[in-house]
Amino acid sequence: MANGKLPKRVPWPDAIKNSGQLTIGFDDSIGKALWDRIFKDAIFEFNKLSNTYKLGVTYVTENDPAKANVEARAASGDFEFAYPPDIPKQTIRFDGKGAHGLCKPLLTEFTGPSRVPEYRMTKAIIVVPANPMSSEAGTPRAVGDPVKLVIAVHELIHACGLVSNDEHSTDDVFCWPQLLPGATGSDDRVGTLGE
Repeated sequence: MANGKLPKRVPWPDAIKNSGQLTIGFDDSIGKALWDRIFKDAIFEFNKLSNTYKLGVTYVTENDPAKANVEARAASGDFEFAYPPDIPKQTIRFDGKGAHGLCKPLLTEFTGPSRVPEYRMTKAIIVVPANPMSSEAGTPRAVGDPVKLVIAVHELIHACGLVSNDEHSTDDVFCWPQLLPGATGSDDRVGTLGE
């Protein structure tokens, strides 16, 4: 990487961009952590937004996560990650009870006609917390589906090629979210900065 720093945005290869679709597959951990329905809803919401605002990309599911452009997993804490031969095994610090996910972009570097290093996405790995928790009156409990939906949609946006957290805003689904616990899980919400 140039200067050892990732670019903020990285496009997918032209063939994928021209198709207008990213495929997404789900590791078994998604079903075990009860995120499967959440991701189904997140894909629906993302695709609805994409069609409304003409973003040019929608998600379709792929049964085999290894063949998908984007793979979603759930983790209960720190996890080992490798993607041979490009990414050697490393431990990724992760809060399996937090209200934040992670999108790990896998990039390829090449020199284009301008002789300047360029990058393309080759795959994106989304990791969501297996058991995101909230606390109402000091009693911990699982967050509700509305919060999980925001986490999933947020990570789907990252997987489109926004590889840097510098792209976060202060006023929408791509914010640094703040958990706003409700009386019950279904009342939980995610607020933007300043809320």
